[in-house]
Amino acid sequence: METYHYTNSDSTKSTPHYTISFTKNGDYIGEYSIMGRYLYNVHISDVYRGKGLCKKIVNHAINRKKNLYLDVDPDNIPAIKCYKSCGFIFKKKLVNYHHRSWGNDVEKADVLRFYHP
Repeated sequence: METYHYTNSDSTKSTPHYTISFTKNGDYIGEYSIMGRYLYNVHISDVYRGKGLCKKIVNHAINRKKNLYLDVDPDNIPAIKCYKSCGFIFKKKLVNYHHRSWGNDVEKADVLRFYHP
């Protein structure tokens, strides 16, 4: 699996913010973004789902940055299983929550907060 990354300027002007994308033979596999210690936008292409690549991508993030936290939709069972298998621990449920990394076009939602020590 090849990787490449690019750095976006952070809208908060106070926290490093970047996205790492993964490809194989030129095909997009998936990506993740980190803002400070917040892991978000973990995405696996539909073609590559169910092949264990979520765990590889999340472990890549963990190896780059320690003490990460993330939020996940309570109904996204495959993602929750992936995060738990990578060592993330459930901390709490956040009700009607919005993280600044989501942007202004995303509405508040209930999420589960996980932390990786």
